Amino acid sequence: MATLHPDWDKEKIAEIETSVQERIENNDIPGGVLRIHIESPYFTKRPKKADLYDRVVVFANKALQPDVEPNAEDTIYDLASLTKVVATAPSIMLLQERGLIDVDAPAAQYLPAFTNSAQKAITVRHLLTHTSGLRPGIGYQGWSGYDAGVATACKELPRQEPGTQFVYSDINFILLGEIVRTVSGKRIDEFTLENIYKPLGMLDTCYNPSVEKLDRIAPTQLTANRMLRGVVHDPTARTMDGVAGHAGVFSTVADLALYSNMLLHEGRYGKNLKQQLFKPETIRLMATTQSPPSLEAQRSLGWDVATGYSSPRGTIFPAGESFGHTGFTGTSMWILPKENTFYIFLSNRVHPDGKGNVLGLQRVLGTKIAELKNLFSEPQN
Repeated sequence: MATLHPDWDKEKIAEIETSVQERIENNDIPGGVLRIHIESPYFTKRPKKADLYDRVVVFANKALQPDVEPNAEDTIYDLASLTKVVATAPSIMLLQERGLIDVDAPAAQYLPAFTNSAQKAITVRHLLTHTSGLRPGIGYQGWSGYDAGVATACKELPRQEPGTQFVYSDINFILLGEIVRTVSGKRIDEFTLENIYKPLGMLDTCYNPSVEKLDRIAPTQLTANRMLRGVVHDPTARTMDGVAGHAGVFSTVADLALYSNMLLHEGRYGKNLKQQLFKPETIRLMATTQSPPSLEAQRSLGWDVATGYSSPRGTIFPAGESFGHTGFTGTSMWILPKENTFYIFLSNRVHPDGKGNVLGLQRVLGTKIAELKNLFSEPQN
C-alpha cells in the first residue's frame, strides 16, 4: 500500500495550476474546472478511501462578458464534440448489446433515406471510427430543424472509399444519432437521458438545459448580437434545434466523473460497483483500437485512441492503451484503464470572442497528470 504524505501532490498541482493560469492570463480561456482521478494499483476490487486520489481544481471565471462571474465546481459547460462519446457512441453500443444494431452492418440498414449506391458500403463501424469517407461537416444554411439536418446529412456521398482514410466528421455522428432514433424510437436526447444519465445519477447532463440552470452555465460566444448561454455553440447542432449526434450536450465535471468511473470499471457503477450499465466486452470495444489496421490514426468505437486529436493524452501516457476525446469549446477527457486513471478538463475557450486556444494546454495537462499518477503509484515515505 502506498503511504502518502499529506502534501505529496503539492508541487505537481502547483505546476498544473500555473499552466492553466498562464492560459487565463493569455486570454485563451476565462477559467476552467479540472478533475483528476487516480486509483492505486494496489487495490483489487473497490478502492478504499486511502487508495483513491480524486481532486477538483476550479480556475478563475466562467464568464467575462457582459459581467465577470466567478467559476465554480458545479459550472455547467457546453461539451461540444464530447457529445459524440457521452451520448451517441454509448447509445449505439447499448443498442448493439440489446441486439438491435450490428456495428458491421451497412448504415443504410438503419437509415431509410441513406439509399444511394455509393452509401451502401458505409457501415456503422465506419461512422464510429470516422472512416466512412464522408466530409467533415454539412452547411447549416438553407434548412432548419432536426429532421432537415438529418435529411441533409443523408444526402452526403463518400469522398473516399469507406475504410481507407481517417477523416474526422460531424456528419458521421449526425447519422449515428439518427440511427439511435430509428432503432429505439426515441431521439438521442430522450434515449440518453433515460438509458445513461438517469441510471448513473448525472443530474446536470442534458441537451437544451432548462432556464433554471442558466446561472450555472458557462456562456460561450457572442453570436448574432447575443451571448450564447445554455444554447449550443455548434451552429449545425443549433440549427437542428440543439439536438444532434455530434454536439449539443451540456454537463459538469461531477457528472462526467460518474460516467468516466463507470468506464474505468468495465461498465459497473453505483454503491460498491454492483450495478452494470455496459458489458465489460462493450467497454473494451470503446477503449481499444477498432479502426482498420492499415490506418495510422487509431480510433475505437466512438473514441479517440491515437490520432492528431489526441492532445489530452500528453507525452507520457502510452498510445493505444487509453482513450478520450476533445470538444471545440475547450472541453476534454482522457481515460486510462490500465493506469486506473481519468481526468476531465472543462473550459469555454470560445468565450467571449471565439479566439481562445487550449490545444497546447491539453497536452501539458495530460503530461503533468501522468507525472502525478507516477508519484501516486510509488510507495511514499
